[in-house]
Order: sequence, then structure tokens, then C-alpha cells
Amino acid sequence: MPVSDHEQESQDSQSKSIHNDGKGIQLSVSFIGLLPPPKAGEKRRANAKPPVTTKVVYVHENSSFIQGLVKILWQSLQRKDLCQGGLDRHGNLREKTAAMFSLEYTIPRTQLKDIAMVSEDDWETFLEEAGKKPSAQVKLTIKEKLTPEAEAALKERAEESEDEDDGNSKSKKKKKKHVPTEEEINQDAIIKRLTEIHMCEDRKCTFAGPCWVDAENTAHIHLTHLHLRTWAAAIVRHLKSLTVFRLLT
Repeated sequence: MPVSDHEQESQDSQSKSIHNDGKGIQLSVSFIGLLPPPKAGEKRRANAKPPVTTKVVYVHENSSFIQGLVKILWQSLQRKDLCQGGLDRHGNLREKTAAMFSLEYTIPRTQLKDIAMVSEDDWETFLEEAGKKPSAQVKLTIKEKLTPEAEAALKERAEESEDEDDGNSKSKKKKKKHVPTEEEINQDAIIKRLTEIHMCEDRKCTFAGPCWVDAENTAHIHLTHLHLRTWAAAIVRHLKSLTVFRLLT
């Protein structure tokens, strides 16, 4: 968004402003930048807020749109990278420029709120309406936009992060797979054998599965998995004790 020699001379030769002790119309500028891209392997927080820079800038009531943008973006906000493209022959922001940021102004205590500014005509209306206020103070909001190229790069990085997350999840799932110990294997084999031995074949029995039949009153006690597991564990411990006893003797 370079300023021509003619525009520079015009800017230098501007008479003293009639507003704010000759400083010009006061702009309270809020620049809303882009969120920084997340680091590799990280995801952006859902409630992350974009950075906001606030500046007070004065512009002459006779300044052009280009002169105003250069003073605000380049000189005040130090965002020379946004000063590209300029205006077309009709005084509108070029497509390349409009793709990088948007402009909206609000004049306090008027109906002019969040009014878009995209052309020289909009800028002139903006200065005219601002000059009608005794304080000549206005609010200007500039929102940086994500260009299609940057958006594509961000999307690609997000997809790569998701792929890494999927890979890590699968890896974790593999790590969590339980490998039974020798004792558990022995217990499972004993449980299987106990189930076969004590499988109830009494048609009058109300339980399904293995039962322990009391020798005195022939009452059926249903053997749950917990019973079988406890019984099998006791058998394994007993067998270990016998083995140790034999080794010692």
C-alpha cells in the first residue's frame, strides 16, 4: 500500500487540523490479530482468545483513505505486511487487501455502529461524521483475517495433529493390553475344571451353571465366578506350598 510522492506532498502540506488542538480526529483503534498457530502435536484451546492491540491515532480530516491506512497499519501498529494491494481505480480496497483484514467504525452516541469501511467513499463519510462530534473521537476496529493459504496450512497441521493423536491412542491401547501371569493362567485352568466337575445336572435346580451340593441336606449352593476364582486361587497357593515343601525336604 505504498504512498505516492503526490500523496506524500499532500499529506505534508495539509493545514493544521481544526480538531483536538490541531492533532486531528482521534481514533481509538482496536486491532484484533490472529491466534498463534498451535505447536506441532498440540491442539488449540476451545476458549482461546485472539490477541488485541489498542492504539490511539490521530488523522487529519482531509486525509485520504490510503494515507489513513498507512498511518494506522504501518506507522502505528507496525504491520507493514498488511499494507499490500491498496485501492483499485474506483477507490475500493483491492481483493488482496480485503482478504487480509476488515475495518469497522463506531461513533459513540450515534446510530453509526460497526459500519464497514471498504472504500474511499466510506472513509470520507467516516471522517465527515466523526468531525460532527465536538470531541471528534471515534472507535475503529480492525480484524485480521486468515488468508486462504494460511487457512489451508493450519488445516493441514490440524490433520497431522489428529493423525498423531490417533497413532498415540492406538499405541496406548496396545500398551494397555493385559498379559496374564502364570498364576492367572493356572487359576483359569482350575476354574474351567471346577466348572466341569460341579456343573449341576439336577433338573429341579433353579440355578444355571455349577453348584455345590450340601451332603447333609442336599441344598444347592450356586458357585459364582467369584467363588470359583477364590477356590482356584487357594488351590494354586496350596500347590505352590507343596512344591516348596518338596524342594526343602
